[in-house]
Amino acid sequence: MATESPSRGARARHEIESFTIAALYLFVCLGALQLHEDAVLRASGVRLVPLAFAAVKALILAKFLLVGEALRIGRRFDARPLIIPLIWRSLAFLLLLVVLTIIEELAVGLFHGESVANILAGLGGGTWLQRLAACLVLWLVLVPYFAFRLVGAALGQGVLHRMFFGPR
Repeated sequence: MATESPSRGARARHEIESFTIAALYLFVCLGALQLHEDAVLRASGVRLVPLAFAAVKALILAKFLLVGEALRIGRRFDARPLIIPLIWRSLAFLLLLVVLTIIEELAVGLFHGESVANILAGLGGGTWLQRLAACLVLWLVLVPYFAFRLVGAALGQGVLHRMFFGPR
């Protein structure tokens, strides 16, 4: 007997749930980083709008994550012990998010009449050390995200969710 594929409604619900979870997780992580940056800059008299930036960035990155998952990015080592696909997938998605973020920033900047040189100069804070730090922080955000997803998949559908949120 062939297994039926999920209905369009079930797939849509799954996509919305995946997007919401990813966006909320990224918002908490990016929001905490923005609050820290805001606290540091306030000491110098500079104020940010931290949560608005974090919310928009979380939504954009969550959509990029779903695109990468739909394209099955980072699935090369799924049959190996979990640490291998975890590191591989988190690095593959880091690269994907960086590339898509650069494309997004270029599109927005060009739309607003900025030059490509100015747009690229402002990415990731400006200096190579700031860009490297931003990539490292993003990778550290992706590792637990994919760890939960991989452990959840290894345990079976719904098991990890029940372990955290369901009755024992």
